[in-house]
Amino acid sequence: RAIYLVGHIFKEICPYFRIYTPYVTFYQRFLDFFNRVATKATSWSLFKALENLDLPMPYQQLIITPIQRVPRYKLLLQELFRYTESWHPDFEALRESVDMIHRIAAEIDRNVLEQQARSRLV
Repeated sequence: RAIYLVGHIFKEICPYFRIYTPYVTFYQRFLDFFNRVATKATSWSLFKALENLDLPMPYQQLIITPIQRVPRYKLLLQELFRYTESWHPDFEALRESVDMIHRIAAEIDRNVLEQQARSRLV
């Protein structure tokens, strides 16, 4: 019987969360573009089609979901670590995972702030 430890799993997958950086960084520009295109008559049929899809939630909520993922994992890992005893086999891996996700979230935030500063200069 295999035993899966959350901290060990997150240690392996945390580096892949960096893939969210471009999406989060350019999210506002994408929204601005999306809203601009939505007002043009030629694109109106596309937006009507999106509204008619059988989606679990409106598309506006779907596109923000990836942005919310890293902060949610960060909170989850912090809480798991907080309630994990120091003798537990996953304790050290959880601590390392919390550190990793914290650094990744800070890196994403820094990239967003830099992009916003560049946008203001243009």
